[in-house]
Amino acid sequence: MPDMPREPNWFEKILGIIPGYKGYRAREAGRESDAILRREIAGKLDKAKLRLNDAVNELTSAGRLDLLDPIGQLQSLLGRLADTIRLAPRGASGWLDDYAIDGQVLDRMYEVDLQVAESAVRLVEQVDGITPGDEAAEQVRAAREAAQSLEDAFERRRELLSGSAQGTDGPTVME
Repeated sequence: MPDMPREPNWFEKILGIIPGYKGYRAREAGRESDAILRREIAGKLDKAKLRLNDAVNELTSAGRLDLLDPIGQLQSLLGRLADTIRLAPRGASGWLDDYAIDGQVLDRMYEVDLQVAESAVRLVEQVDGITPGDEAAEQVRAAREAAQSLEDAFERRRELLSGSAQGTDGPTVME
């Protein structure tokens, strides 16, 4: 009987969303993965913001002027979030420098990175789904919620990197 396919781990799931992601086990790979993740997510947000311009045109043509303000707010949020993610300090560099990282911390970091990546994918899908039909207001609201979910996931990532999620000065490490 053939073996059942195994469920991909955190790392493999992230790699499916963020090409070039190498994880955090090796110091240089960790720095590079941190930069790749942030760059890819910010790029997805930039594209979603551009897609909102198309949605504005479609909604305006359909007479849905009531949604221009909520979409404008969403565009501002996406721009701010993209900048926050793009310009965040290189998180991995500080806690990879002098220690070997505990496997549980790596698992948690991969889990949080996957949450960030999946939240970004959901956000793009929600923005792409905005159409001028009767469901437009709900679609804009869902995109706003997806943006908030991404912002929350990125904040959890920032907390993990800074150590505030564990009440330490950084992720727990093994000397």
